[in-house]
Amino acid sequence: MVSLKKEIRRTQCDACEGAGKIATTTVVYCKKCDGKGWYGPPNKEVVCENCSGTGKVDQTKNTDCDTCTGRGYFIRIVALKKRRRKCKSCHAEYEKCSCETCAGTGIDEKETIPRCELCGGSGTSEDWPCSRCFGTGADPFGSFEDSSTPSRFKPEPCEDCNGTGVVERLKRCSTCNSTGFVYETVEEDVTPQFGLE
Repeated sequence: MVSLKKEIRRTQCDACEGAGKIATTTVVYCKKCDGKGWYGPPNKEVVCENCSGTGKVDQTKNTDCDTCTGRGYFIRIVALKKRRRKCKSCHAEYEKCSCETCAGTGIDEKETIPRCELCGGSGTSEDWPCSRCFGTGADPFGSFEDSSTPSRFKPEPCEDCNGTGVVERLKRCSTCNSTGFVYETVEEDVTPQFGLE
């Protein structure tokens, strides 16, 4: 996965709906009538129209939202990374593995028998049958159970076909240009976490 860059992501605060302020309402005494419900000179008092004679009014005050500390949104830092994945648009055909290692068997025969160190696995030394392996090319002093027959190691799977004996051949794909894979950008949240654990 290849790192590209870091970017800021903003998410709206649901508590204040992005305003950054929360309206709080409290009941206070009416200033126009000093909380009496009426005002005016003696014998000419009138009902206070500001509080409708109750002497109290609702006072609305906007305060910073505690959830988002007045921003109206939350900040996240994301790291953009490029990830390679298998192309899903490709249609593959399979053909028999033609590599020299397994010739379609899926087994790496070169690793099944330990080679004779003296003749390098050729079975001959100075144009004569090798005195160490008696012309077999196998190392008789390798790991074995019977002194007369070199033991066979567990066959290793062929790397080209992964032991299946067939290889995948991709048809022409316009999505990945027949490479078999595409790149996609993924986001990883790397926002620092503040405070004590």
